[in-house]
Amino acid sequence: MHLKSIGRILPLFFLLFFVSSFAKKIRLLPSRIDYLHYNEQTSGKISERNAVAKALFNRKDLESFEFIRRQAKTQERAALSAYIPQATFGLKKARVNPTQLLHPETSEPTLCPSETSLSDVTFGATQLIFSAGKPLLDYRVAKEGTRIVELDEQTAANNIRFSTESAFLETQRLHWKKSFIATQDQAAKISFSQNACANTVGFLNQADWQSAIAQYGTIQSDVFNYPREQTRRFDTLQREVSAPISPENLDFSLQNVENIFLEPLDFYLRAALLHRPDLEKQKRSAVQAKWQEKSYRRSYMPEVKIYAEAFDNQLKIWGPRHRLSRWAAGLRLDWAFDGLFNVHKAEQSKNLEVQFKLQEKDLELQIETDVKTTHEQIKILQNKLKAQALSLKQQKTNLLFKRNQFEVGNISKAELAEAERSYKETEFNLISLQIDIKITYQNLLFICGYPKNIGDGHRVVT
Repeated sequence: MHLKSIGRILPLFFLLFFVSSFAKKIRLLPSRIDYLHYNEQTSGKISERNAVAKALFNRKDLESFEFIRRQAKTQERAALSAYIPQATFGLKKARVNPTQLLHPETSEPTLCPSETSLSDVTFGATQLIFSAGKPLLDYRVAKEGTRIVELDEQTAANNIRFSTESAFLETQRLHWKKSFIATQDQAAKISFSQNACANTVGFLNQADWQSAIAQYGTIQSDVFNYPREQTRRFDTLQREVSAPISPENLDFSLQNVENIFLEPLDFYLRAALLHRPDLEKQKRSAVQAKWQEKSYRRSYMPEVKIYAEAFDNQLKIWGPRHRLSRWAAGLRLDWAFDGLFNVHKAEQSKNLEVQFKLQEKDLELQIETDVKTTHEQIKILQNKLKAQALSLKQQKTNLLFKRNQFEVGNISKAELAEAERSYKETEFNLISLQIDIKITYQNLLFICGYPKNIGDGHRVVT
């Protein structure tokens, strides 16, 4: 390549690069969204909220959305790249195969000598100045695609959050069942021992004895399965958290399930319609389809570009070099007809837009139904909670009465054990009902899209 050839090419390149300086700057990729900052307490206890934060921080399926978002951002850059100069550069140095030519002196046919060579330097560049805004439409399509990816990420985060909350609360339920299982096991053994003695001396008929055996076997089955159920629930929680945790480090105090405060129904309906990411995704998908339709229809508009080209060609035959150099710059108009292909694609996008809008309306109705159903279910459970609290009070009174009777010898040890079992069962049922209310309430928040203006169901009284 000769310096003179480079001198012709470089000014054209810098001229077109300066013209392209109006192109819109592309933002750098955003950093990964941290939904909650995980800070484990000094005591090492992991509460329900800590477990959720830990899950959102550790889950690899959620982290994968970072790379999906990068891919979507690449689509945005690809669309805007149409405003950046498009340049081509070629360099060719080759030997030319001998071919039959006329000799310059004798005019007789002869072959080119073996030293025949070809040097070719080419450069071309174009800068788009008009295309009816089609690159911007493609950019808007890609930008909506990025937003849809972010909404999918939020949906995945909400799913992980609710799954972790449910797993934690179910594990918490089994933790508080431990005392009831131990009391039930003790009462069953005392009762079965008493029945065995009565059967030995002939005080029980065969039917009563078989019934006692069956009842004892059922209770022992529950006792046997309890630690396995605990292991299963804990493994589920550990999977949701995606990190090693110890049961001893879990905070199972009942502060997170007591006195759940329920706002009026309209409050949750408005929140759900505003914050559900999948509902917003339907809206964004309809907008994306609309931009896509416009992009297809604009494809039939001509494109106007500034162009520049230059080449330097040298052919060596019998010693001397035959040289041809040229450069040109100006405007170029391009228009192509595709057989109405983009017309059909535009119609397809228009149908997609209508489809997404109809799905959005149906999803709104489904969300409204889910909110109403869940809200009413919480009310039903809260009413049951009042009755369960009264039952616990009655069982506590009965247990104190039975203990007094046992001390004076009016009842047997088996009857006292049965009263203790009944009390523990009612106490566990009350705790279990509180956990059911909390799970249902978290489900309500999940249906609403976990809006930031709604807390964990506990109203602070000042």
